Amino acid sequence: MSGWTHAMCDECWWEQHGFEEPCVLIKRQAELCGWCGKLTRSGIYVRADPKDVPLLRGDFFDAEPP
Repeated sequence: MSGWTHAMCDECWWEQHGFEEPCVLIKRQAELCGWCGKLTRSGIYVRADPKDVPLLRGDFFDAEPP
């Protein structure tokens, strides 16, 4: 995958795209969602500038543990 293609979980997809049906890869692997940081096997990938992806900005690493 290119540096501009990022995994997205089902929940983040529906939150950002509503009822628009995603294009899903058939061969799925476990990855971290770039928007919420959860482990996903959704097979959904989104092309986005890395500076706009929370996981790559490190947003989840500065947060206090629950």
